[in-house]
Amino acid sequence: MPITVKVSDEILKTIFPINEDAIQGLIELGAKQMRIEEALTIFKEGKISIWRASRIAGLPLREMVAHASARGFKPFFDDDMIAEELG
Repeated sequence: MPITVKVSDEILKTIFPINEDAIQGLIELGAKQMRIEEALTIFKEGKISIWRASRIAGLPLREMVAHASARGFKPFFDDDMIAEELG
């Protein structure tokens, strides 16, 4: 299904060369970043463990911990979360 997206000239200037592969790469990168941000938001709310956040984001646990730490989030582990991560 074709989708039309408007992109500002400012952003287009940063893509060189502008071609289908570059645009596809930007969409994939943006989608990955959105999954990371969504997972971190749910994690920050205390609704999921950092392990579950890593699964939502599609990242290894170590990488997700790095993203959380970079944003100042400290992974909190209680007995239930430890059981979930070990289970």
